[in-house]
Parts: sequence; C-alpha cells; structure tokens
Amino acid sequence: MIPGIGTLINGFGVIISGVLARIIFKKELKNFEENLLPLGLLVLALGLRESLKSPDFIFTLFAVLVGAIIGSYLKIEDRIKIFGDKIYLRFEKGEGDKTKFVESYLTTTLIVITGPLAIIGPFFDVVESNLEL
Repeated sequence: MIPGIGTLINGFGVIISGVLARIIFKKELKNFEENLLPLGLLVLALGLRESLKSPDFIFTLFAVLVGAIIGSYLKIEDRIKIFGDKIYLRFEKGEGDKTKFVESYLTTTLIVITGPLAIIGPFFDVVESNLEL
C-alpha cells in the first residue's frame, strides 16, 4: 500500500464534495446546521471510542490540551478568519453574503484541516498504513 494514499483520497474528496455542493446547492439550505448535528455527534463518538482503546489515552488527552492552549495563544482561529476575509475580497463576485462565506470557510477549515480526525487520520495512514479513520 502506498503511504499517504488515504490522505490524498481524503483531500480530493473534500475538494470534490465542496465543488459539487456549491454547484448543486446554489441557494442556502434551511436548517443545514441542525441536519449536520447527528454527523458531528457520530464523529465525537468515534473519536471517543478510538481514544479509549488506546493505551496512550492520557498522552493523547494531554497533547490535545497543549494544542488547544498553543492554538489560543497563537490566535490561529483569528488568523484563519482574516485570511478568509482576504480570500473573499479577492474572489468576490457580487453574490452572496460576506459573513456567511467567511463563516463557512472558517468552519470548514477548522473541521477539515485542523480537526482531530484530520490530524490523526493521516498519521495512522502513513505510520501504520491504516486507512480505517
């Protein structure tokens, strides 16, 4: 198996699904956040299940805590939002609402790029050739 193939598949999946969603759902979906809540809870349950299986659970918990502290100190979320504002200004075409675009960008970035599964998944992919996550 090729190391990192799962990470590439995930990246292309995110890009393709984002483009398709933009094409198919040109107007805002009602109650979209409420519909995604069960998916978020499923991801939370999967993360808890996998972390409790690990013999290094305390180490993982400590690493997440340190990461949260460092992220807050470096103001990563604020910087991502500023970058989102710059992207919007660069590619603005006069349609839609700036706030919704930046919020969508921020949420997607925080979940897909910096979320726990986005970090742990590629790690298991490369180190253990495990594509389960």
